[in-house]
Amino acid sequence: MLEELSFIRENRWSDNDRYALPFGLELCREDIDKIWDKSSFVTADLIAFGTITPSNAHMFAETQLDNLKMLYKRLLSRVPGLQIEMAKRELDFDLRRDKYKMAYLQIIAISDSNTQDHHMIAQEYEKIEYFMNRYLEKHSNDDVPQRRGRKPAYPWDDCKTHMQKLFEHHGWLSLDDPVWCCQADVERAIIEFMEEKVGKAPATSLVREHAKQYIKSFNNS
Repeated sequence: MLEELSFIRENRWSDNDRYALPFGLELCREDIDKIWDKSSFVTADLIAFGTITPSNAHMFAETQLDNLKMLYKRLLSRVPGLQIEMAKRELDFDLRRDKYKMAYLQIIAISDSNTQDHHMIAQEYEKIEYFMNRYLEKHSNDDVPQRRGRKPAYPWDDCKTHMQKLFEHHGWLSLDDPVWCCQADVERAIIEFMEEKVGKAPATSLVREHAKQYIKSFNNS
């Protein structure tokens, strides 16, 4: 049985195929005949065949997550200076990502949602998608030539309003609050605000100067 499965994998499977079987999954002869035919199969076929079931779906879902991780790692390891859109085209990124995600979503939909495996895989999927989306968003403007000239004007009035709301939300700086305990947390909030609004952070000295002003103004109010 193992020799037959190995032979079929070696002769009918390649790294370019979209869907891989999880290692260690034992299939009967009938399953192999249904799957490894001359025409390529899709995830919906495996579900229809009964090869993917609620009890083993997490194994197939995990395989699709591995495919996504590998695709993302290849994009992250692009040659320095290579434009993000060019790297995506070379990897056929969008098509592969959609294929893997569609397969994952089809599989996880029939998975037993009451199992720990289901929840762990679902959380892992959300995590890698979150970080990948942030990476793409961060580097989406890398290819746009930056205009030379005056430095960007930082919206300090808007920042002050934003910081006042943060102090109202968190309260005074306190050692009991792990995310709002010292000046460094205020500086971090300023940097995050400016990066979101302008695309870059002010000089460290300028950030510290405003952080001290905000603490003086809002930390005792």
